[in-house]
Amino acid sequence: IYQPITMSFALIRTIAAQPWLIQPDYAQQIAPFVASLLNGMPIQWDQMQSGTLLIVSASSEMREANASADAILPGSIAIYKIQGPLMKQDQFCGPKGMDTMAAELQALDANTNVEGIVLQIDSPGGTVAGTENLARTVAGLTKPVVTYVDGTMASAAYWIGSRASHVMMSGRTAAVGSIGTMMSMADVKPVLEKAGVKFHTIRASRSTDKNADMELAMQGRYDNLRTKLLDPLNKAFTDTIETNRAGKIDLEREDVLTGKMYIGKHALKAGLAATMGPLNDAVAMVRNLSK
Repeated sequence: IYQPITMSFALIRTIAAQPWLIQPDYAQQIAPFVASLLNGMPIQWDQMQSGTLLIVSASSEMREANASADAILPGSIAIYKIQGPLMKQDQFCGPKGMDTMAAELQALDANTNVEGIVLQIDSPGGTVAGTENLARTVAGLTKPVVTYVDGTMASAAYWIGSRASHVMMSGRTAAVGSIGTMMSMADVKPVLEKAGVKFHTIRASRSTDKNADMELAMQGRYDNLRTKLLDPLNKAFTDTIETNRAGKIDLEREDVLTGKMYIGKHALKAGLAATMGPLNDAVAMVRNLSK
């Protein structure tokens, strides 16, 4: 009994107690997931999880492998999947965390039999924690890296994927973007007060600013929370994208940093991706870059 309870508490804390860089519509879908955890219901993780690794040998044979395996043949291209909502730490019997992904990518980079890496991404984003480190890891890989958008690459996922040397879309329905920062909150205090619940806040003598910005936001005064939390997070995000896509995006022509999503050819036109094609094209590009 201990492990599931511990797992549920850790996962709820990850979901509810830290900022996320994620598509808003996906964030709304997390609510029933949290309700299931709170009610002790079993959680079914996606069958295909982040960290799944496919190896394409020099003879174009594809098979599943382990990132640290010594059995990878010389001249291989690694296809590393990054899928679903991303979190910093591994989840019990669930998806790998971004810290583990970073370590596995470094292991692939150090493997002399791996010529290059394709990041096959289908993710709406994830927690702020862990994103910058994984993106920095991708940027620091010494071998060629191509990002392949196989569905959606939004928010934190775009931060990570844009650090590759090339971004390729899988087709006309693939989507990228959501480059921006926002937060939502629900104020249930009026309902509880109507039921007779009384709230008391007591601060230590020197803790005059403790949670003050959040309390102001609950009163409809958002400026402090916007300028002290959201704006600095957003600047780190957008500065990185401007650096990653320098010479490719033109903010005067199309400001791609306002949180919009771009689909297919519109993403290419906006400079958020460079090409479109099947996964084999991404593998071939990595192989050519490695030469």
